[in-house]
Amino acid sequence: MKLYLVLLTLTILGCGSSVKNSEDLDSSNQQGLVNLSESSQKKDTSSSQPLPSVAADTLNDVQVQESSSVELDRAIQKQDDRGIAIFSRKILIQSPLDAKALNALALYHFKKGELKAAEALLSKAISANDQISMLFSNLGIVLQSLKDESGAVKAYRQALKVDPFNPIAAANVGAYYAQVKDYKKAQVALEIAVEKGQRDWRTLNNYGVTLMALGQYPFAETQLKKSSELQPQNTAVLLNYAILLVDHLGKPAQGLDIINRIRFMGPSPDMRKKISELENKAKSLK
Repeated sequence: MKLYLVLLTLTILGCGSSVKNSEDLDSSNQQGLVNLSESSQKKDTSSSQPLPSVAADTLNDVQVQESSSVELDRAIQKQDDRGIAIFSRKILIQSPLDAKALNALALYHFKKGELKAAEALLSKAISANDQISMLFSNLGIVLQSLKDESGAVKAYRQALKVDPFNPIAAANVGAYYAQVKDYKKAQVALEIAVEKGQRDWRTLNNYGVTLMALGQYPFAETQLKKSSELQPQNTAVLLNYAILLVDHLGKPAQGLDIINRIRFMGPSPDMRKKISELENKAKSLK
């Protein structure tokens, strides 16, 4: 029975994350970095107007630099894309290797679909700040978006080398290993992600599917049940949960309840045969 991985969480880090979760960011550990993947899922509110030029006569003013840093933090918190770009550029004129500004400007370009620009900015930040885990994690997300799977995995692994408990990198590399059916590696990475607070429905689904593939059915049930509760309209997640209940846990009645929910929502054509087979098996076990 085919399982449905949801793969990458694509959680790009914004303002300062260490690892509690992608919404509880700790600027002391990651120098105010922005979560690229979460921001990528929000509407791009940046104006189509060109960005203003930076006033050169004020760039050497320390107070102006400090003010720009404060304004950048505010723009990041407000998801003000234009503000992020403006204040990042002001900081970078004076401090071209500032990790926070480079990362924030990469976020701006990432959200606009300018992936090569985002990659270049993050690579520049890493060249001068190679002990900041989230820079590697964000680079991995950009590379994943560019379809560079091997480069993305390398970046995620480097992020975990710098910080073994980076939940975003762990969730994303775990999703990749689950996709290629290297479930042992996927388990290690996804366990880190979940334990360190990355409990979005995608990560929980991927972790549940991984545990199911490894025969750890009771533990898989915990993850897939929670994922289905977070995404009650997601037919792929529900089908994974139904497969676990019917095929592996001997709970056909519960499996049939979920199958009926999937049918009510209208499954995709490629799911219908699988659902019918699973339904027939569940009925035979009752």
